[in-house]
Amino acid sequence: MLPNLYNMAKNKLFGLIILALSVNTSYAQEFSTENIYWPGNFEQALYGGNFSKAQKVEINDKANFTEGGKYAWNLRPSEYTHLELLTAGTGKYMVSFMGKASTEVEMAIKIVYKNDEGKDSTTDLPLKFKPDNQWHKYETELEVSAPYPGPRTGEILISCYNGTLQDAFIDNLELKRVGPDTMPEKKYKLKTTKLIKNGNFNKGCASWKDLSTSTNIIDCKLNNGSIVLNPNELASIYQVLDAKQLAGKTVQISADVAFESITTDAYSWAGIVISLFNGENKEADIIACEDKIQWCPMGHSAPPGEFKTITALYNIPVNTEQLFLKIEAQERINQNNVWIDNVQMHVIKE
Repeated sequence: MLPNLYNMAKNKLFGLIILALSVNTSYAQEFSTENIYWPGNFEQALYGGNFSKAQKVEINDKANFTEGGKYAWNLRPSEYTHLELLTAGTGKYMVSFMGKASTEVEMAIKIVYKNDEGKDSTTDLPLKFKPDNQWHKYETELEVSAPYPGPRTGEILISCYNGTLQDAFIDNLELKRVGPDTMPEKKYKLKTTKLIKNGNFNKGCASWKDLSTSTNIIDCKLNNGSIVLNPNELASIYQVLDAKQLAGKTVQISADVAFESITTDAYSWAGIVISLFNGENKEADIIACEDKIQWCPMGHSAPPGEFKTITALYNIPVNTEQLFLKIEAQERINQNNVWIDNVQMHVIKE
């Protein structure tokens, strides 16, 4: 399920035409309006996009709205359930979904925020299902202003206590940004380094080694030029970098990550982890990055077969001579192969 390049080109051309016709479009182009919770048609695992966790969320085939689909989220009678999604930055978002109920079921979109005491609180935005047993679109606009747990990450709960005796259903759930990020990430001037060898795997697995051996990877698996990692086969790869020139500098490491599949037997917070050590092996001191860990869990992935770029900043100690760069697939991804490509390191320019 790789991206449709024709549609991407067509959409880009269409966007340029509209930009030329309307002076207001430039504002709309400042931020992405894509659905950041792409599994919301519930035709596969709940994981992906900006998924965090689910409480008693049951997906079944009692009802369905998605064209060609089969499943929807079943809000069972006399039970509380919620789906927790994550936001990035601040600003306005829109939660929308198709809902169906035969009685007037009440639910709420909950914004989790950091109060004046630094603790989590919620703002509840209630809504009601129409009791006609038909599918209707429901949407709620909300504003994230003090994200919890922060500093940029916030939580949105799609929650319901179905106090009736009848099932209700949700399908085609979307969470989209509808306003610019009021605390956007800082943009850096980058200078490319050539310390990482064969980061695009165009030369197979040359320059990379398997942690289970002391030689180049013996059983190297590639998929269209990307290395395939899975704990059941090849769990981790590494390089030792001559990094004297990086001592005392800040670097950015980036990599493209894609999951071949995402299944419910896996764990949503398992994925690919990138680690950097101040030395020639993994026993050296680890260098913490801005988010404590650089990783792409299944719960934050792009749709199966599509790549997502992950980045992180590292402050390299002044005594650094070598760096040990490790990329590892965590065990609980189970049978879901992960593709890694385009591993790069840049120096942050002053």
